[in-house]
Amino acid sequence: MTFTNFPNGISSFGMPVLGSGVLFGKESRVFFVDPANGRDGNSGTSLKRPLQSLARAHELCEAGRNDTVFLIGDGSTAATARLSEKLVWSKNATHLIGVTAPTRVAQRARISHAATAPTTVFTPMVEVTASGCVFSNFSLFEGFNPGSSTACVLWEDKGGRNYYENIHFGGMGGTGSFPTAGHAGSACLLLTGGGEHTFKNCTIGLDTIARSAANASLRLRSETARNVFEDCIFLASCSQTSPLFIDANAANALNREAIFKSCLFSAADNISPGDTAPAVAAVAASDANGTLILMDCMANNISAWAAASARVRVNMGVPSSAEAGIAVDAAD
Repeated sequence: MTFTNFPNGISSFGMPVLGSGVLFGKESRVFFVDPANGRDGNSGTSLKRPLQSLARAHELCEAGRNDTVFLIGDGSTAATARLSEKLVWSKNATHLIGVTAPTRVAQRARISHAATAPTTVFTPMVEVTASGCVFSNFSLFEGFNPGSSTACVLWEDKGGRNYYENIHFGGMGGTGSFPTAGHAGSACLLLTGGGEHTFKNCTIGLDTIARSAANASLRLRSETARNVFEDCIFLASCSQTSPLFIDANAANALNREAIFKSCLFSAADNISPGDTAPAVAAVAASDANGTLILMDCMANNISAWAAASARVRVNMGVPSSAEAGIAVDAAD
């Protein structure tokens, strides 16, 4: 089914119609995934015969044609797309859009693992190796309870120039004795490789499960370049000072700048346990090969804008003509 099979004039958010903002071409196709009511033996090309799994929908897409997968929510967690292994999104210009109310937190077009927190971790839970993709209007939840010191990354993007809008990356949400929130190296979002992604109106992190190790809401590595975060909300709950919102504290983590514009960094405050104030960012000063730039951002319950190095620039007000940004360190 191509986009031309849909009538013009429908403007509901997330529906595959001309003029809705969905990318399409003359050979583009759409596939519907309904985890609650679909079957992977269906064609997936109509709402009456939806697929059940995202893996099958991705298998049916063709790279470079601007095919789109629509993940249908039902307003509850019953229609969550449950993963039993890593989901690899490897086809360029292949898009994933949730069909649900466009709220900012825990949208009910949702991707997770089994409802009972698994003890066997697969990480990253979702791995994007493709470029030129649009991801919009769904949420993800990771609540592994591995029972040992095992880190987990919820979503890793190794591709380039992908666009994210209104997605909640809810990582490190386990509630057992050994959840991934307590392990160094865990992350909600990891960017490696090419970069040049845009994140708009996204929520990154959870403020319900206390983090107690050197993990991060967002980790930048492998010279990921020119990533932009606009109007995003970063959430955390911390019982120690070691977690970070942004971790670029490694050699060649960046390639030039990463920009954060009008973002909120909020750690759980006046809520116990888990109301320790973390730092926003850490960058290795000598060899990160770039800078974090924070423009017109706000923070709640933080200990510092930068936990390490002066490779963080903040501009939270109207600068004078001579100001190009203020360098900060752990004492600021």
